[in-house]
Amino acid sequence: MKRELIRLGRDEKASEIDCYLCSLFSERDGARLRERIEVWFELPYFADRKQIILDSLDAHKAGKWTLTVPTLLPLVDGVMRRFRKEHLRPSKHPNKAIHADRFVDYYRRNQPKLFARSFRTFMHKQMFAKFDLNNGISPSSINRHGILHGEIFDYATEANSLKVFLLLDTISQFIQAVERRRKAPAKKLTERSEPNARGTP
Repeated sequence: MKRELIRLGRDEKASEIDCYLCSLFSERDGARLRERIEVWFELPYFADRKQIILDSLDAHKAGKWTLTVPTLLPLVDGVMRRFRKEHLRPSKHPNKAIHADRFVDYYRRNQPKLFARSFRTFMHKQMFAKFDLNNGISPSSINRHGILHGEIFDYATEANSLKVFLLLDTISQFIQAVERRRKAPAKKLTERSEPNARGTP
């Protein structure tokens, strides 16, 4: 799968990449996507919103992409905001803190270069790209600002719906990896401080 995506990406065949991914994740009644989503619920943020996510999955499989995209996009904002509050230093100007920019920057510093570059490009040039809602042309049909502010109406495609699911999956995997790394030193410290089998500290 990675080899095929790299090949298509090298040839800059965006539409073929979309078709390939949609085909891949629609197999077996969307089983691959369902398996990925089940892992999200290990994070409290997603567990609290389980019904929203499962309803969105049902809508995606039913082809109701007008519903899935605007329903899931706020979760992208929410989970990044939660991560910023729990794991990143407080901003000196909290009223101006842009959680997406801070999350993307942290992701870029802590992921392999290939993944980080693709993630940053998608977030900055498509999903969270800024443009004038009154006069500007949206940089993509999956732009968060344009969709949630009611300026983009042609977002409802299988590819865009899947992209939001896969973006949430990428964020979920990253956050869980960060939390596992942070818990590991604390676990080792606890194990060292526990009494040995004879009860001697």
